[in-house]
Amino acid sequence: MFPLTEKEHNHVEDMIQAIPEIIVAAAVRYGHQIVFVERPGRHHHSFLDRGKGVEYECGFVTSRGRFVGRVEAGNIVLATGQGSLRPGKSNPNGCLFSEDMWHDSRFEGPFASEEYKAELVERYSAN
Repeated sequence: MFPLTEKEHNHVEDMIQAIPEIIVAAAVRYGHQIVFVERPGRHHHSFLDRGKGVEYECGFVTSRGRFVGRVEAGNIVLATGQGSLRPGKSNPNGCLFSEDMWHDSRFEGPFASEEYKAELVERYSAN
């Protein structure tokens, strides 16, 4: 295999940047360490026993390898048409949840049904 010239490298980078960035995995960030699992893994599958008082942030990993918080992930999903977010008072900031994205084995098909999403909205709105 031959190394790329600078021109070839720049061409590849331009092609990569032209592909829309999408959400690919739920992730949890502990300081500078990011833990994630493949779809349909949820955030709780990425929790590590770090002891009490250890701060963490739930978010997502994108197709470009970036960790993004729930709000930015929600913006990416809406901009690319990749999915939808929980509406209303259960989600006032437009946050993305892994349940909004990945398959739920209780229902047929690749994604959670609209009925299941409505069930989640009702459950979380009650709080």
